[in-house]
Amino acid sequence: MCNIKDAKRWIKLAEMQVKENNVEKARESYLEAASIYVLQAEFTKNDHLVEHANECYKMSREVSGEKWEKVLTKQELAKRTLFELNEDKITVEDLRMEIENV
Repeated sequence: MCNIKDAKRWIKLAEMQVKENNVEKARESYLEAASIYVLQAEFTKNDHLVEHANECYKMSREVSGEKWEKVLTKQELAKRTLFELNEDKITVEDLRMEIENV
C-alpha cells in the first residue's frame, strides 16, 4: 500500500510536469497524491492528512487554470479523486460500488 513518502513523490513529479508544461499529467499526479493522503487519513485515523489531500486536490484543479477555494471532506475527496483518476476507465456502477466501500 502507498504511504506518505509516495504521496510526496507524486507531488514532486507533478511539480516537474508543471515545469515541462504537461498540465494533464501534473493534474493526475496531484490527484494521485490526494488519493494517497485520503487513504492514509482513513487507515491511520489522522484527519490532519485530509488537509494535505485538500491541498493536492486544489493544485490538481488550479494547474488547469481553475480557481478552487472549497474544502472537501474525506469522503468527498475519495469520491472525486477516484472518479477523476478513472473517468475514462470505469462505469458509473463501478464508481457506486467503490464509493460504498469507502
